[in-house]
Amino acid sequence: MVIMSKRTDGWGFVMQKHNGVTIKDIALKAGVSYSTVSRVLSGKISAKGASAEAVLKATKELNYKPNMNARGLKGQSTMTIALMMPEIDSLYYSFLIRNVEKYASREGYTILFYNSRGNMELEKKTLNEMAMRSVDGVLCMSVSEEVDHIVEARNQYNVPIVMLNRYLSQEFCNISVDNTYGGFLLTEYLLNMGHEKIAVVMGDYNMQFNKDRLKGYRQALEKNDLPYREEYVAGNSHLLKEAYNSVIRFFSGKDNPTAIFIFAEEMVLGVYRALHELGLRVPEDVSVVGFDDLYTAEYMIPPLTTYDSGIGEMAKLGVENLIQEIETKESGESVKLRGGIIYRSSVAECR
Repeated sequence: MVIMSKRTDGWGFVMQKHNGVTIKDIALKAGVSYSTVSRVLSGKISAKGASAEAVLKATKELNYKPNMNARGLKGQSTMTIALMMPEIDSLYYSFLIRNVEKYASREGYTILFYNSRGNMELEKKTLNEMAMRSVDGVLCMSVSEEVDHIVEARNQYNVPIVMLNRYLSQEFCNISVDNTYGGFLLTEYLLNMGHEKIAVVMGDYNMQFNKDRLKGYRQALEKNDLPYREEYVAGNSHLLKEAYNSVIRFFSGKDNPTAIFIFAEEMVLGVYRALHELGLRVPEDVSVVGFDDLYTAEYMIPPLTTYDSGIGEMAKLGVENLIQEIETKESGESVKLRGGIIYRSSVAECR
């Protein structure tokens, strides 16, 4: 497992473990991208160019032995990647789609989109359909805790699969966000600002990333000897109406929260509207934080303090690792991304 944390100069490795020489080793030594190495080794780039010469020199110095059974080396590529998601109509997934398509198209790959609608049986059916369409590889955002159907699809159709947004199994390369860390970091920030009554607008509880963020929230409370209060946590769906209703319920009693942690930023408008109708100001009366730093966050009134989870970086690494496996049959290392807080104007010290 590789952990990547966001630095002031971008994303970088803070821990890394290698088992033998990998495409990444060659890319670092040659000073080129992972995809360039893959294309040189698969014969898709002439060996006469400077980049190719650097790659070949690095492979010789590192004593790299390519897998000659690789699908890409056998000329069977369709230059098509499938992306399976549990939904496609939210800001988060539209942002992810845009980034996956951007990085894939740079390498000459076309993306096919599949929506499992958060349904396990449809996910199984969709996986088989994708593989049967002779796609070169699959980027999979599974809704299931199980992996048997994913392993079966990979083995039956000999198609590389990279998991996105969660660590599911060591059977695969997993490119995920450390949601527990993000949940902990944001909650601790609010606690440091004096807020001890922190409500959570969770969204869909069945989504693993929401469970992980809640785990981080609870860890921060426990660290500060504060109780977990179920009445401060609401989760059913990512709908704006659900977020709106959750806030109305939070403030229907006497012991009202002083801060709200929103797990999915597409729900922020519902939260802001409810607070406005209740006559509560952000951040003077109630502080608000979000998660993911989608492109709408900085345009809210007030601009939303949030957690940059690295969606673009996740898409980039997912595409790179999948292309690497397509063209060399060498599976990449799993990566977990740790971002940081983007400080804006929606949080104030508790009065």
